[in-house]
Amino acid sequence: MTLAELEIAYIRRVLEITQGNKVQAAKILGIDRGRLYRKLGD
Repeated sequence: MTLAELEIAYIRRVLEITQGNKVQAAKILGIDRGRLYRKLGD
């Protein structure tokens, strides 16, 4: 597993925990919402 794949897997896990709440997930991850969207490719 690459670092990028690991990062995406971690982000997706945090999104599961937050029930898809991207604002809350970004806060937990310590990044802004825009960066979260870019990481996910949304």
